[in-house]
Amino acid sequence: MIRVDLSNAAPGTRLAKPIYNERGAVWLKAGTELTDRYLTLLRMRGVAAVFVEEPATSDVVVREAISESTRGEATIAVADVVADLGPAAKEVVSGDERDLARWLETTLGRRMVRDALSPARIAAAAQRLVSDVMSATYTSALVSPKDRDGYVLSHAVDVATIAVTIGKLLHLPRTSLVSLARGCLLMDVGLAMIDPTILNKPGPLTAAERYTIQTHPQLGHELLRVLQPGEILANTIALQHHERQDGRGYPRGLRGNNRIHVSALDRDRGEIVHLAEIAAVADVYDALCSNRPQRAALPPEQVVATLRRIGGTHLNRAIVEEFLRNVPVYPVGLAVYVFGPNFGPYRGVVARVNRARLDRPVVRIFQNSRGAEVTPFEVDLGDAARLNIRTMPVALAA
Repeated sequence: MIRVDLSNAAPGTRLAKPIYNERGAVWLKAGTELTDRYLTLLRMRGVAAVFVEEPATSDVVVREAISESTRGEATIAVADVVADLGPAAKEVVSGDERDLARWLETTLGRRMVRDALSPARIAAAAQRLVSDVMSATYTSALVSPKDRDGYVLSHAVDVATIAVTIGKLLHLPRTSLVSLARGCLLMDVGLAMIDPTILNKPGPLTAAERYTIQTHPQLGHELLRVLQPGEILANTIALQHHERQDGRGYPRGLRGNNRIHVSALDRDRGEIVHLAEIAAVADVYDALCSNRPQRAALPPEQVVATLRRIGGTHLNRAIVEEFLRNVPVYPVGLAVYVFGPNFGPYRGVVARVNRARLDRPVVRIFQNSRGAEVTPFEVDLGDAARLNIRTMPVALAA
């Protein structure tokens, strides 16, 4: 299989991985032929990339850090929370957490909390997600292709997967990993209180619109402390995941110290809860890898460069470096171009990851720059220092 931009998926191509709807259910199963109609529907849904079958890559298998069933369960659990919050979203339009707090004390608000079943579903999904990640390998995929309509839900599941992976690298205890998963799955529930036209605006946001979006951590925390009052760490992730190391984040302008601290008794820890710092790295990484209304996904090498650039000011530098030391720059299954002196350019797929050189994978070549098939062969970029790799045609990368 190979992951390609939807614009490069020709009619007649077959899906190698299923595509889910906004509720986490399979919409198009693996093996579905992408007809002109399906391709049009995918574009309308804002799908940017798909995994497809390609004869030269039939033995390339993309293993995800969580199973398809776990992804579906977690997505549905987050969707259930959003559905539970429907009455609150209709009543609270000011973006003020104080208005939300007052509404939650009304008869309707208390009934919503009493009848909510979603926290138990989130707890079960978090436990299962942690189990999957703990048994995954370092080459397992952490980020899934997303569509516009289901972005918030897919983003929540991917952020939880990435964050638990980081927690695993930091040797956090399972109880902390479960709190981390729960917090990441629910950290953006406050967005359910925000006008969707602002969230999906394709152009730059006004100052007022930015302020409105920046209220979602307080709104989410207010909701979660009532929905699941015993989950203090998970709820704090919702409140603090947009705080920055330099104190210029929101909502409270807390500061970090760019260190890894695994104990609540660590006297040198910063003001931001450690799990929220991990969630922030996962949140930014997934956002950079994904298409957003305001911009397209960044190429992998730019994702890494951006994380390193903002590590220390925005993100906890020590967490970023530990993450990047262990996560492949170019994941298995990604379509890439390889070129260099008297070589190519050729189109291929990342077939294997070099553990010692995460930015120099083994690439299986199967097309020339004009799209004509060539006899497949593999190039180990770890042993080919003069060759370059890009995720876009060389003419566009230049």
